[in-house]
Amino acid sequence: MDENTQAAAIEDKRTVQARDFFLLAGTLLLGILFVILFFENDPGVSIPIFVLAFYALMLTYNRRELSACPVFGWFLALPILLLSLTYFLYDNELFRALNLLALPSLIVLQTLLATGRNSFKWHSPAILLDLFFGLFYRCMAHIGKPFRVIGRLLARKSGGSRLNPSVAKVLIGLLISLPIVIFLIALLSSADMVFGNMMNTIPDLLAELNLGEAVARTILALVIFFLSFSYLWSLAYNDKPISGLTDAVKGLPRVWEPVTVLTVTAAIDLVYAAFVYIQFAYLLGGMSFGLPADFTYSEYARRGFFELVAVTLINIGILACFLSFTKKAGAKSSFALRILYSVMIACTFVMLFSAHFRMSMYEEAYGYTYLRMYTHAFMVFLLALFIITLYRVWADGAPLLKPYIITAIVAFVIINYLNVDVIIAGNNIERFNKTGKIDAPYLTILSNDAVPQIAALAEANPGIAAELKDFLDNKTRQLSENRAWQSFNLADYRALKALEK
Repeated sequence: MDENTQAAAIEDKRTVQARDFFLLAGTLLLGILFVILFFENDPGVSIPIFVLAFYALMLTYNRRELSACPVFGWFLALPILLLSLTYFLYDNELFRALNLLALPSLIVLQTLLATGRNSFKWHSPAILLDLFFGLFYRCMAHIGKPFRVIGRLLARKSGGSRLNPSVAKVLIGLLISLPIVIFLIALLSSADMVFGNMMNTIPDLLAELNLGEAVARTILALVIFFLSFSYLWSLAYNDKPISGLTDAVKGLPRVWEPVTVLTVTAAIDLVYAAFVYIQFAYLLGGMSFGLPADFTYSEYARRGFFELVAVTLINIGILACFLSFTKKAGAKSSFALRILYSVMIACTFVMLFSAHFRMSMYEEAYGYTYLRMYTHAFMVFLLALFIITLYRVWADGAPLLKPYIITAIVAFVIINYLNVDVIIAGNNIERFNKTGKIDAPYLTILSNDAVPQIAALAEANPGIAAELKDFLDNKTRQLSENRAWQSFNLADYRALKALEK
């Protein structure tokens, strides 16, 4: 028997396992659930419900493959659950969009690690290849397998004999033609009233059935059915589409000489030392040096902030590269490098503090916005990365990429749960109470999370209420509309209750 015949025999044998019939039924129900939850409905409580349903199916069908899951694989279950719950708890449009990308990526990464189907370690940059193939190849490679499982199921029902090939082909043809026939009937019913009336009488149910909607629902359910079946099947049968690349993708060698790195780092540190001296003169000297003529403090803050953040990003890149690709040095050179790295990190801490100070000064002058709040959060994230880097400088052999990845995931979950809209509204209202200045139109672009605070502000200030009247009326009307239970969201519920008062 040649290799192709053996492979075909093995593949044919796979489809007779009982759990594959379970997968067939489970993914079909998953497709139907997807339609019920999301067809013509905004995402809300439906997101965590679907995620839990997918994991219930995966853990049941793929339970045999879960023995070698690393700790990080189980850890990912927490951010996945928390990010899915944000659609039920909050209403920030930016994070709703970002999480539609982050959730599938984390789910694929977690399920690959849980079943041991990853070709690369999770802390290797090459894991992105696993993620890419998981999102695309695995979801498409086995979409024909359900037909084999159906054929085997019918063969078992007929007493164990193989299904006649002609009958199998007819059944496959019927399955493919069903949505096409329904679609054509809908078109022809619209084209000819007599034909449409005849179709509406067979049976009476068709009189109230929207055929176009039925076709759309059917197609959507089948798409989810085939994609989820293909993906879970690939996890069950140790499908590693990029296993041949594992030998090709290796860690880059250490190529930089310690003396060269010492020279570069020392030169950079000298520049940073001069810069830090000026920063201390301004920040700790109470701006005693003054500013150039025709240069306001707000302009000083706005024009300096982004440059400082850019330098900080460059620093983290330089340090990561030096720590990863510098050849092992002698005791004295190694100690000197540690000192110079530490000086660079210390200077970067001052830069981050200066950037935070500048942005805070700019917010006092012009108020609080999404961009300004996100930049503060990003600076805290950078600070955490530099603390990790400082530890790595003095601890030889300590990993660098592992804590970077974990910190990034944790930071993304935290920023989702900070409820930035409420912080922005609260800070702008506090600034209004102190200075009497507020950008009322900007409040109208905040999400429903901030509506209770905006409504309270309008109630206490008739002038603000006049500016926000149209916004509050439209928001009340919008939130009062009947919405499907699948779209229920706590932020919307709290906003409506605040407006009704």
